[in-house]
Amino acid sequence: MRNPYGIAIAYTQLGTLNKRLKRFDKALNYYQRALEILQQSQDWHTTSIIMKEIGNVLEYQGKWQKATSFYIKALVIDQQHNKDWLTQDIQTLGQILKNCREIQFQKLQKQVTGKNCPQELFSAIQVASEGNKD
Repeated sequence: MRNPYGIAIAYTQLGTLNKRLKRFDKALNYYQRALEILQQSQDWHTTSIIMKEIGNVLEYQGKWQKATSFYIKALVIDQQHNKDWLTQDIQTLGQILKNCREIQFQKLQKQVTGKNCPQELFSAIQVASEGNKD
């Protein structure tokens, strides 16, 4: 691959186009391809963005557990590399918490990260879920 970053960006754009056209399976395919390249190149900024895009597409498909998994993975990356994005991550996970039971959320957190969600972080997510009134 001559320019893997350029290829990853092209896949991302194709994913976004297919998401807008509601071709969710195709969108996921392109996002997954981009994600593989970005993870190999350790571009954590863009990796986090793509994980959130995948989570968003999975939400559209009603696949909440899979979506939550990607959102939590993005949060873990952002805690280490993109601290400015934590508020947005917490808001997104707050919306997920609002749509599932607390026990399901905690179980998913542990499955994805191998540990329980720190109480301070979980409290922030709970507050965000309460602020996401439809």
